[in-house]
Amino acid sequence: MQIRETGLVKQWQAFIEITKNIENTTDVQKIIEVVIDTIDKVDGGFLLLWDTTQETLIIEAAVNFKEEYYIHSRLAPGEGISGTVFKTGKTLAIHGENEVKKAMRNMKEPNYQYYLKSSVQQIPPKSCLSVPITYKDTKIGVLTLDNFFSNEDFTEEEIGFVEAIATQIAMVLILGQNLEEKEKRAQTLSATLASHHNLNEIILNARDTKQIILSLASMIDKEILYFDANGHYFFSSHKSTNMNLSLIIDWIDSSLYQFPSKKQYFQVYLPNDITGYIFKISSLYGITGYLLVICPTNSLDIYSKLTLSHGTAIMAIEQMKEQKVLESKVQERMALFRQLLIDQSVKTLNTFLDDTYFQAYCLLSYKQEGFNDTNYANLLNLETQYQNKFQPIGNCVFFPHKDSLIILIALRDQHENIENSLNKYITLQNNERILIGRIIANIGEILASYQDLELLQNTQHLLDGTIISYKKIGIYRYLLSMSSMEKQYFIEEILNPILPSQENKLTKNDLLETLINYFHCHKNVAQTAEQMHMHQNTVYYRIQQIEEKLQLDLNDSQHSMNIQAALFLFKQQP
Repeated sequence: MQIRETGLVKQWQAFIEITKNIENTTDVQKIIEVVIDTIDKVDGGFLLLWDTTQETLIIEAAVNFKEEYYIHSRLAPGEGISGTVFKTGKTLAIHGENEVKKAMRNMKEPNYQYYLKSSVQQIPPKSCLSVPITYKDTKIGVLTLDNFFSNEDFTEEEIGFVEAIATQIAMVLILGQNLEEKEKRAQTLSATLASHHNLNEIILNARDTKQIILSLASMIDKEILYFDANGHYFFSSHKSTNMNLSLIIDWIDSSLYQFPSKKQYFQVYLPNDITGYIFKISSLYGITGYLLVICPTNSLDIYSKLTLSHGTAIMAIEQMKEQKVLESKVQERMALFRQLLIDQSVKTLNTFLDDTYFQAYCLLSYKQEGFNDTNYANLLNLETQYQNKFQPIGNCVFFPHKDSLIILIALRDQHENIENSLNKYITLQNNERILIGRIIANIGEILASYQDLELLQNTQHLLDGTIISYKKIGIYRYLLSMSSMEKQYFIEEILNPILPSQENKLTKNDLLETLINYFHCHKNVAQTAEQMHMHQNTVYYRIQQIEEKLQLDLNDSQHSMNIQAALFLFKQQP
């Protein structure tokens, strides 16, 4: 009776000491030591905590076990004694070496070896007591105690004592976790407020979008790539990068339509196993751009997410302001261009360009596939850049107009070869095209240059190249000035015998197609045969049929000119 009372006194004293320990520190190592000192038969013990990221039990603290070995142990729920207790949520007291070995039988071999090597005795214990650590039905971990020398079983009082201690440990861990989370939240809030203040200062100092992005990249210590609403790449916050930028740009271009419409930001998986986050820049005008944040660690902390969200909100506000200014500028330019076409006066020209320094003018029309009114309006922001490019030959002024951008080129030399200059200063992609009106010496003739652009607009599908001038279409410009009735009469007058009709339609189409390809290949039979994938004799035979039906000689220059003119008008038909 005296022995039992002595044990209870020791447990009570230990409980008080642990309670004091809870109030002063979260050192669970000390708690395990107190438990071992309190229960004589316990020779060692360890505390395992559930790691939600790895979904395994990891040893957080241990007494009389070697850290260099047990630190590698990772137990799955249901694995070994501790894993079983964690999975079931029930205390497990095992007595006898054979029973202990049986309970440890399902441990993975590496974990079993880590246990044996970390144990001072390097053998399984004679008895073991393992209790779950839970808080409000939430599983936190397991406290496991081992006995290597005593043949005595764990008593009910000892089991109850350890279960009570496990409850205290749960409180220690939850308390520490709450304090840590509060401290982290406070630090995050402080850092976020500081970054927001810095971003606001950038705006107050009238810095641009690029400066905001560079500041964001510095604040979160991540590389940021900036794309416009159409997925076009603008720049990166880092001057040098190890990434394959072209692959990422292509991925953005192909994936843009799949982006979630309702999420402000979301995680993406890029080529070459690169992880990133897309942050939208959106306002009343819709999505105006995207920030791609490169994340080597595969995740963004809350501070970075808050900072980036605030940064994109600021960018959206600034872009709304810029958009309103741009809209006003576009309206002003459109009105100015209309006025220039109406009065064709030097006075109107001088409102945006000094007429004194220039000898000639011409109008250009720039078009790009997929562009809309907003895209062409945004090109106004590039006007200064192109004015610098054109400085060697003159100047330029941008006018957003309908579904294109009209550019007025002012030349210092009226004999300037504008096509060569454009090829020198501008690099066009296959989806871009520039039309060039006639060069005029007097601004009073500007309407003629504009009408040239309208004419080219209707015929550009017949001409090759990314830069097409009014001069290039030569005599065809006069054919295009004919009325629709005159055009149709001329086509039928020259080509009627081989034009498509309901009767014998296939043969006549073959002859017409052969004639078109024959002239496209500069009347070279071998090239025509190759292009049409047929034998040269077939081409010769068809040419002979065409000459017979049209009653002309294709080698005659006058006949050849009439045929080319008729084919040009025929291909222009809808």
